[in-house]
Amino acid sequence: MHLSREELLKIDKQFIDSLPGKSAKELCLLALDDLKELHERLGQNSENSSMPPSSNFPWARFDTDAQADEEEPDEEQVEATHIELDDSNEESAEHDENADRSDQQDSPENTDDRPKGNKPGKQPGATGHGRTQKLPVHDTIIHKAGTCSACNLELDETCDFTARTGHYVIDIEVGDATGPGIEVINTKHIYGDTTCGGCGHVNRLMPHRLEKTKTGGLK
Repeated sequence: MHLSREELLKIDKQFIDSLPGKSAKELCLLALDDLKELHERLGQNSENSSMPPSSNFPWARFDTDAQADEEEPDEEQVEATHIELDDSNEESAEHDENADRSDQQDSPENTDDRPKGNKPGKQPGATGHGRTQKLPVHDTIIHKAGTCSACNLELDETCDFTARTGHYVIDIEVGDATGPGIEVINTKHIYGDTTCGGCGHVNRLMPHRLEKTKTGGLK
């Protein structure tokens, strides 16, 4: 995908009309590639890809079930069904008695008398737990978009940048003979929006996330 969700929300007719002819054409080509990729994803199922059958649309599974229901049963299956019905009469009567007893036990009068336990999770007034130690930051790295996703113009240091999110990465460095020991390095990574100086489009760069595979794992 070339354009993120945040970038698409900021592109409208007024923005496209303000672009030069070449930049508008490049933006249309990027949107066309994204549209084709989305249509390919919508057309994937367990028959034409490695996706599991559980990922199919409900109506696709219903068609398979309907075909199975239309098949006529064998004569041996019909005879076995009659025998099972005869044997299950006594079991159904016993099941009805047990159901009546269960309904009486679950009645509102009996339910109110039961002891009520605590709700799952942190209880009101309980002491919370969290990380209290703050490591010193040894270095800060700012991640910006390199080129504008709308007009393909290179984004330099003169472009406005607004921080949106960030995270810390902790590395452990092992010393050598001249400086033995172990040192903990804490690096702060910042991601955000970079405004293009040519067309004014806001390009957002976010931390990389692993995509889920079709079998449910991470790649």
